[in-house]
Amino acid sequence: MNSCFLKVLVLSYCSNVSEEVAITILCALIPIGSHILSPVVEGTGFAELMVVMATLADAGTGKGHTHLFSAATEWLELW
Repeated sequence: MNSCFLKVLVLSYCSNVSEEVAITILCALIPIGSHILSPVVEGTGFAELMVVMATLADAGTGKGHTHLFSAATEWLELW
């Protein structure tokens, strides 16, 4: 995954989309976060992905943070 491209994409284009679209993208990225935190990848690139996911979670009313928080509690169990 090219994290720089993903950041530019989200920050440039997704800031003007509906909350529903942002949450859909966020929900698609959460499993990638789980994979990155797996022992195979050992967290490489997770910090950059987290910035993107937090940005998406902020869209609209911020309902995406509910999804992100739920995922974070699962990620803590991986470590």
